[in-house]
Amino acid sequence: MIYTKDLENLVLKRHLLNNASELLILGGFIGPSPVSKIAKETINSKIIYGCKVQASFNETFDKQYKFYSKNSNTEVFYKKSYNHSKIYCWHDNGNVIEIIAGSANFSNNGLTND
Repeated sequence: MIYTKDLENLVLKRHLLNNASELLILGGFIGPSPVSKIAKETINSKIIYGCKVQASFNETFDKQYKFYSKNSNTEVFYKKSYNHSKIYCWHDNGNVIEIIAGSANFSNNGLTND
């Protein structure tokens, strides 16, 4: 199936439909808005920023990601090598429930544009 509309809602709320307990995201680029939104959800989330080594470092965003990693059920990690994949994997107790792979970064632009 190809998803092109309402990706933000699909990613942020999918666990309510598939009953996953954790969401793993390998995003090329990530943005603070989707990170803050997923941190408010009930699902445990691990987000890997795959393109950080190629991106301009943003200290403000880094502080936000560290805040969410310490104060919510969402953790943000930085990959040491470049990886521009966009993979969203929902699982429960180590069992993969659903995977979506494509071209949408975990950012406002990636999730809110068709």
